[in-house]
Amino acid sequence: MIELLERALPEGGEPRWNAGRRIALYRHVRGVHVPAHQRDHAELVYMVRGSTRHRIGGSELRLDEGELLLLGQNTPQELLPPQEDAIAVSFFLSSAFFGDILSFLGTEATPLREFVLKSLSQETPYGYLHFRVGGVRQVGNLMENLLLHLLEHPDSRRAIPLYTVGLLFVQLLEESDKLTMGIREQQTVLELLKYLERGYAGGSLTEAAELLHCDVAWLSREIKRRTGRTYTELLQERRLLQAAWLLEHTNQRISDIALAVGYENVSYFHRIFRKRFSMSPKKYRDSRSA
Repeated sequence: MIELLERALPEGGEPRWNAGRRIALYRHVRGVHVPAHQRDHAELVYMVRGSTRHRIGGSELRLDEGELLLLGQNTPQELLPPQEDAIAVSFFLSSAFFGDILSFLGTEATPLREFVLKSLSQETPYGYLHFRVGGVRQVGNLMENLLLHLLEHPDSRRAIPLYTVGLLFVQLLEESDKLTMGIREQQTVLELLKYLERGYAGGSLTEAAELLHCDVAWLSREIKRRTGRTYTELLQERRLLQAAWLLEHTNQRISDIALAVGYENVSYFHRIFRKRFSMSPKKYRDSRSA
């Protein structure tokens, strides 16, 4: 693939947009310092070989082989001189492209879904998401497939790039432990979401604030501002999704599942489960085993 990339995509040439200007390819110039700049499109940087160093918002990060850097439009970045043998490729993604990608991400509040929503609203500046996914085979395969298709079919109007990026984003949702974010407030909310993943059956907003070394009221406002949901709504969603998984994959009694996900009042659990899934826990289990 590297030979095809070097032959088909010259270093530092004009971004090569596909039909409809929805996604473009750009190959970074090796060994060249790129001063601070901004782009009017979201940018996904894929480190094909070697590593690069980026300075974004006063902080510096290193992008290693196989990793991904997702930059919001108008996010200032400076590219420091990379290794001489480094190969990095940028995919420039239009806001229209994100409109189609959103359907892949479900309704759960995640940093990646928030990024897509902010890209649709063109809120600026946004910051970045850094996925340390070097060595994750599924991500590498999807990126290679995307690159090969765009290099071999630059004028293609087929939906292959859209579905490939959609599958990529779905895979990245599974790699949240490998994600860092470019703004402190965003990072705090990310850590809160990780806290919910671990402690959905217990825990509290107060405990989370203590662990994250921040004020409870500030954290509550920031959660609502960045996810559109309250802490209680996020907690309930996480509990109910876990309960649904247990109903589908285990033979535990429904009352035991309610307790396992944090609900001592089983009647209340039945009520909110029915509201979320439009059926009772029993019917949900039966529908999945049919």
